[in-house]
Amino acid sequence: MLDTATKAQLLRKTGLALLMALALLGLIVLPAEYGIDPSGFGGLTGLTALSNPRPSKVTEAPTATNQVEEKSEDNTDGDQPFPKGRANIHDTPPSTRSFRIDLGYLDEVEYKAVLVTGETMFYSWRVESGEDTYFDFHGDPTEGEFPEEYSQSYHEGEGPDSQGSFTATFTGNHGWYWLNISDNDITITLQVTGYYRSVEEIYRGNQMDRYR
Repeated sequence: MLDTATKAQLLRKTGLALLMALALLGLIVLPAEYGIDPSGFGGLTGLTALSNPRPSKVTEAPTATNQVEEKSEDNTDGDQPFPKGRANIHDTPPSTRSFRIDLGYLDEVEYKAVLVTGETMFYSWRVESGEDTYFDFHGDPTEGEFPEEYSQSYHEGEGPDSQGSFTATFTGNHGWYWLNISDNDITITLQVTGYYRSVEEIYRGNQMDRYR
């Protein structure tokens, strides 16, 4: 059996070892491994830096998503700009005119509105009896460089009515030619609203007169 002196010496050595272990834990292990520095010794000696190693510098290649996003941002500046609307501001309200146009068998007539480039008109016409008539909605320029007797057709066909809107792409006369192809007399009602300079009948005749 151990005597009392030996036991005391063993306890002292054990306590001393325990104190040294705690000191190593607090001064070295905790700062170096976990960044915990209760005594401040790890900060002084640089041990706390070991717990946060600097990551190696890696250059990340651009992903396809990044490239698409960057290109999309660039496109808003010039490559493919979005179309921009245009407001035509006027000092007065738009004008509205209505007409009743009587046509006998094979009678033909032409009504034109004078519009400048970019102006819009709304129109509606119908044959009161509901019979079909031949029509050609077209325009011819009065300004700009165009071939002689140039004309542009917008809507052509046969029917009892038509309505819609039109925006002039050149300054000139824009309107309708009608030919009564029925066996009866007809009446066409026409209404035009917009910022036109004028709307009027510019031609009237009969197909039969061309062959007499």
